[in-house]
Amino acid sequence: EDEEEDEEEDEEEDEGGKGSILAAAAGGGTCKVLTPGWPSDVLFTNLLVFHPAQLNAARKPRPCPYVSIRFIKSRKHPCYLERGLFATDTLPAGLWLMDYTGRVVRDSINDSLGSQYSRYLVPLITHRKTKGEVFSLDVDAAEMGNESRFINDYRGTGSPANVVFERYFEPGGEMRVGVRTQLPVRKGHELLADYGEDYWRQVAAKKCAGTKLKRRATK
Repeated sequence: EDEEEDEEEDEEEDEGGKGSILAAAAGGGTCKVLTPGWPSDVLFTNLLVFHPAQLNAARKPRPCPYVSIRFIKSRKHPCYLERGLFATDTLPAGLWLMDYTGRVVRDSINDSLGSQYSRYLVPLITHRKTKGEVFSLDVDAAEMGNESRFINDYRGTGSPANVVFERYFEPGGEMRVGVRTQLPVRKGHELLADYGEDYWRQVAAKKCAGTKLKRRATK
């Protein structure tokens, strides 16, 4: 009897696994609207459909091979003795490096005292409502993230911004922020971004309140 129960459980797990895959597929770019001649027992999709275990394996934290974290030793640099991100090899323009990762937080743009969130914010969504209200989601890398949290602003360094924070959508519809080179970066040179004018206006406002907030620009 125990063996029969185990077999039944295995069958249920197999069916559940298949069902979860189809359910995930149905939520992003698949449909049951049939093209002429399309078989009724096959789901139509324009996307690659992955097993959840494959997605979990792909999302395991791993360092970016193109960059290294170093302390800045130039006294002329605005971030002297702080960390920066540097190229481990010569990088071509247009190279995708990594996602900007961290905790997703909301409405930091309305947090006039900077009391809720950190210095490491990158905009994910900004939506202006009626009556001047703003709804925003940001990625906060203060307490968790990857190497991209150490990308400094180019101002005052004597070098141009060579990377950008760029929003994009995954095939399933999930919005993310990635880091991409917009200029060639020579080996050993620092990766620098343009945080944007909004960031500097917020910094000025936060300084008046005794706090600092980094909300970096995205395209």
